Amino acid sequence: MLILAVLPIKIRDEGYPDKHTVRKTLSCRKCRIADSLIAGEHCDTIFCEIAISKSMYLSDNPLGFHYDLLKKFEKWSGTHIFITPVSNDSTYWSNLIENKTNLLVISGGRLMIPKEHSDSLITSIDINDDGDMWVSTKRNSEIIETLNYWISAYGRSGEYRNMSARYDRYFNRPRNDLKFISPYDSLVKANSKAIGWDWRLVSAIIKKESNFFMGVESPRGAIGLMQVKQNIADKYGIDNIYDPEQNIYAGTRYMSEISKRIEKKGITGMENVKFTLASFNAGEARIEDCMRFAESLGKNPKIWDEVAEAIPLMQLEENYKGDYIRLGKFRGTETIKYVQDVLSIYDSYREIL
Repeated sequence: MLILAVLPIKIRDEGYPDKHTVRKTLSCRKCRIADSLIAGEHCDTIFCEIAISKSMYLSDNPLGFHYDLLKKFEKWSGTHIFITPVSNDSTYWSNLIENKTNLLVISGGRLMIPKEHSDSLITSIDINDDGDMWVSTKRNSEIIETLNYWISAYGRSGEYRNMSARYDRYFNRPRNDLKFISPYDSLVKANSKAIGWDWRLVSAIIKKESNFFMGVESPRGAIGLMQVKQNIADKYGIDNIYDPEQNIYAGTRYMSEISKRIEKKGITGMENVKFTLASFNAGEARIEDCMRFAESLGKNPKIWDEVAEAIPLMQLEENYKGDYIRLGKFRGTETIKYVQDVLSIYDSYREIL
């Protein structure tokens, strides 16, 4: 049995962000810290950045794997790890050196460490065959010592092999091998069941939104697996918008709310799904514009295909300056394609699973 007390973690107070940052980004789920307090006054908290590409188009992206692995360490150690994916630039090194963060995950091994910082840093053992590793400053060396102690044992466990296999199978399986959809199937199933949706449909949405890469950010400020915006995360009490469990929770609950509001308009079944998808993509007010405009043309505002036929006309000045379109000009091709793509992915999942 592993005992954390062998290598106790004592993160120094100067490593925490200022109170403004804590109020904005952190609400420790373990001790429910008051907004005015710094995390270190209540619990051991490690602030970690993962400096691995957040692109959703990489064929093999270890971001989710490292996040999952660190959450396992969090559970074992009793610490709270606040994890943020970061862009591949130099700021994460200065954050680490200045003790604004306590831990950094990097790809490419020790060769990626800037020479000017090498004497100040300590690295973990290699986490995988690609040479990914965790880095901290020498003044926080106990973090790396404890992580090495833990990963040396955990890496030999069946639980680790199963977790690692989830990511390996997703990235390396043949295209026609779909015994599962993503490394997040269990989370998707649990949250889909809670709102009464088919988990394969929710998986199709995540596939379209992020390609199952948890660190994706859109130019419009949508983040994570389900591309949740900060105001939606705040609505559901989410403390880390990147966290797959929290992101899927917020995304599914938000979609369920949209669906229920659409149902009150008398739209049910697959038409409800289509309008919910369109509203999730373009916003409910925008889709209400589309419905009003379609009805003004004599089309059925409760049939998505008829509404979609009217949308291209919303680009015309004589229409978007009229009485039915309140939010102005709307091209709408992205939203029409979004609905088509999600339903196409959903059909492919239903054929196999």
